[in-house]
Amino acid sequence: MEKAEKPKLTFPMEFPLKIIGTNVEGFKTMVLEILHRHIKDLDEREVSDRLSSGGKYCSVSVSFMAKSRKQVDDLYIELTHNEKIKWVL
Repeated sequence: MEKAEKPKLTFPMEFPLKIIGTNVEGFKTMVLEILHRHIKDLDEREVSDRLSSGGKYCSVSVSFMAKSRKQVDDLYIELTHNEKIKWVL
């Protein structure tokens, strides 16, 4: 059985993310704090949020210029280890 290789990415590159979690007070603020730790030049004008049709979930979308695979991996790890975040796409 062959080991699957990670796709080849060329950095820097525009990188879109959607972070989805339970709609709780402060969710967007918490996500922004995480994003700022990993994206030093984050332009908050590139960040949008939206509630699900039933209001149970909140999604935060962002597109940023990723500098390296390590930056993306570290950000993904922190986001997915947060108990308030359900999905990162």
